[in-house]
Amino acid sequence: MISKLSLNQFFIFLYLLISIKTYSIKEGHASSKIITNFTFGSNYFSKYSTSDTIFEKIVNHNPNIFIWLGNAVFLEQPKLNYFQTSPKHLDIDMIKASYAKVKENEYYSKLMKNTPIIGTWGDEEYGIINGDKENQGKEAFKQYYLDFLDTDILDSRRHDTSLGIYATYSFGKRDKTVRFIMLDLKYDQNSYLKKENDNDMLGEKQWTWLENVLKKSNEAFTFICAPNQILPNDRFIMKKWYAESRKRLFDLIGKYKKNGVIFLTGGLGFSQILKTFCPLENIGYNLYEFTSSGLGHTNKLGSFFNNIYHNDYLIEGTNYNDINFGQIKINWGEKDIKDSYIEFEIYDKDDNVKSNIIVNYTQLMFRENSTKDYYDNEDNIKDVNYMNVHDDESCKREIYHRVRTPLMVFKYYFTHLKQLPVAIITTIVIILFTETLFSKRYYYILFCALFCFLVYVVLFIFDWIKYRNFRNEIIGNN
Repeated sequence: MISKLSLNQFFIFLYLLISIKTYSIKEGHASSKIITNFTFGSNYFSKYSTSDTIFEKIVNHNPNIFIWLGNAVFLEQPKLNYFQTSPKHLDIDMIKASYAKVKENEYYSKLMKNTPIIGTWGDEEYGIINGDKENQGKEAFKQYYLDFLDTDILDSRRHDTSLGIYATYSFGKRDKTVRFIMLDLKYDQNSYLKKENDNDMLGEKQWTWLENVLKKSNEAFTFICAPNQILPNDRFIMKKWYAESRKRLFDLIGKYKKNGVIFLTGGLGFSQILKTFCPLENIGYNLYEFTSSGLGHTNKLGSFFNNIYHNDYLIEGTNYNDINFGQIKINWGEKDIKDSYIEFEIYDKDDNVKSNIIVNYTQLMFRENSTKDYYDNEDNIKDVNYMNVHDDESCKREIYHRVRTPLMVFKYYFTHLKQLPVAIITTIVIILFTETLFSKRYYYILFCALFCFLVYVVLFIFDWIKYRNFRNEIIGNN
């Protein structure tokens, strides 16, 4: 006869077993579900949001997963750019209300019921613009964000204050497998202001964790997700990775010979698809990056500068600056993984495709000694010598983009002159509606028009100098 105590112990054990299994599935650490399409985005809820129906379009796509890439909510904390290490106070009611507002959206609620939702945070959820490891309130903000993602109580991030929100999830079976790696660029990031020995984006604990994940995993596709763009290293306005951390990430991908690595990023306030226009030397294939941003609002100013300032990594025709979300479709090969291909798609708020890029799996396969591909004939040997000149990334196409004559730079900017009138007209409209400047508004209009023109000229000169210096560097190395 089973005693009452033994029966209670049995039920407690059964409960714990079910809880652990539920946690594993809910957190997506391992699932046999085969991924064929998923959606993602960033920059959604704030008082400036202009779309409450974007999730209706996302739900209609019936995605296997939805991924947050930063700024799901804009917490109205008293924050300053760079100059404070932690919020002056935590408005708990405001924080909870902001997250609740997203979940109250009719279509986001439907998405939560039918689709696993994972993600990483950006500046806004972290409580400080450009916040780093110095944020004294980071643990509290972490708990609120984990609540938003409905993270299980058993999750180690709930109880370990040394852990950020980084996590990994794998889906699929046999050769149809996908891994998502959520990076945390806040919790242990070194300060932009302090001079430290190592400009580090992740912190040693996260680097160790990431290396173990890449070492032990063998999925067909690996999507590395972050709230800031990874590939661009040629901009002076947009946020970018520390060069040391960027190179360290690329080195890890090459060290463990990873196939199918793709970056998913957000946070900019506009969307674009990027690509290294040559195989990286230690990886052997082109890295792609899909940035999706603007679920609720967009960054018009950032898009303006992005359009007129040359982006070496942008795939032409994929820059989109209005409400949107990103989708990736995985078309698995019937007999061989090499027959697979993926589609990158940017959708607008009316569910129209604004950009579509198709990449075959064979274009994402690791290759040893990729520099040998450039020894086609005597003329191409010089191109190989350009390897390692610029941040370990170069090839013929990149040399074409970077080594420009003054005439080539002028032609590029001339084709983008249409951006200049837009900036001037926008400035004039703002001034005309500014009553405090009414008496002297025409002087200010002239001044601001001249200012916009001078900004344009400065950008042109900056590009000219950049390409001239790079050209001299190549000549000096050859």
